[in-house]
Amino acid sequence: KSHAGEPEYYTPPQIAALLGVSDATVVKWCKRGKLVAHRQGRQCTYWIKLSRAELSKLREDLSIRTR
Repeated sequence: KSHAGEPEYYTPPQIAALLGVSDATVVKWCKRGKLVAHRQGRQCTYWIKLSRAELSKLREDLSIRTR
């Protein structure tokens, strides 16, 4: 567990569940550089570094788009 304000690491399915979007959308954001993501190889899962503030910002951006 990280300390308040420090980034945590998530997988695409975890972020998708938190934001109510598809896994494919999260992977697309990783490929486009919208999310800071790392993986060991082409067939490995993405590990996405995201702080609580960044997660809140993504939620806010999504709520604005769906209005």
